[in-house]
Amino acid sequence: MIIFNELEHSYHYEGVEFTSVTRLLKKLEVEKDWQSIAEKYAKKKGLTVEEVQADWKAKNEASLTKGTNYHKLREDKAIAEGAYPIIMEGELKKSYDLSNLKAGTYPELIIYMPSHKVCGTSDEVKINEDRSFDISDIKTNQQLRSSGDMEAYFNPKTKRKEKEK
Repeated sequence: MIIFNELEHSYHYEGVEFTSVTRLLKKLEVEKDWQSIAEKYAKKKGLTVEEVQADWKAKNEASLTKGTNYHKLREDKAIAEGAYPIIMEGELKKSYDLSNLKAGTYPELIIYMPSHKVCGTSDEVKINEDRSFDISDIKTNQQLRSSGDMEAYFNPKTKRKEKEK
């Protein structure tokens, strides 16, 4: 069984650390010279590089918080609607063998490939009666501005009402 430590964002199986999908994908990103980008942006906007970097850091932290809250809201809503809750061992999230799970919806499910020692947490896995499955992973960003915006994701009527104002 894979164990996920959220504080360290690490996955372990029998004492061996697995590479997270996030970490694996980071290795595939094209490297950017953020210092140079900040310098050009600061010059264009009439700011100091330090101001630009501080603004980027603040926006990143706010975005992470909003994304975490949004994912938690989705998870809670899915469980309230009958999804299977995740099983925790203290602060550690446990994994499951997909082939042993009942048909249904599983939010925040750890999925893994032992042969490659790669692991990740999917926002939602739906296992169908025919044993096929659908995996969803939602990305959030700074466009998610408030809890009202989060509600609009679940309730299209809320979104329409806000537009009518």
